[in-house]
Amino acid sequence: MPTATTYPGVYIEEVPSGVRTITGVATSITAFIGRARRGPVNDPTTVHSFAGFDRAFGGLWEKSTMSYAVQQYFLNGGADAVIVRVHKPKGTNIQADTAVTSLPNLSGSLELEASSPGAWGNSLKVEVNHTTDPLDTDLFN
Repeated sequence: MPTATTYPGVYIEEVPSGVRTITGVATSITAFIGRARRGPVNDPTTVHSFAGFDRAFGGLWEKSTMSYAVQQYFLNGGADAVIVRVHKPKGTNIQADTAVTSLPNLSGSLELEASSPGAWGNSLKVEVNHTTDPLDTDLFN
């Protein structure tokens, strides 16, 4: 609505425009793409420390230059990193490269599968303790 001018002078009229201000975003986030011992495959995962990288991707690994780069990034003051693990399966199916074992019981078997593909799952161990209720043979610790 125009301003009514009643006497000489300078008048200011604010006109709304379609222009929006640009909001600031973090510029210190780095992305790393490469091999890791374990972790989600082809799925960007944000970590906030090297301890987070260690928990999610298995930490330093001599076959992964990415793991050393991530360590140096956090040692030199990095705060946030997006990690994308790439994995080349041995066969045509990535699920075929995931460690699986089964525990037999009276009603069939319990199948256990590693959380992500790679040779790291081959070193997982399973121990079953049947010292529970003697009347229920399907229970175990």
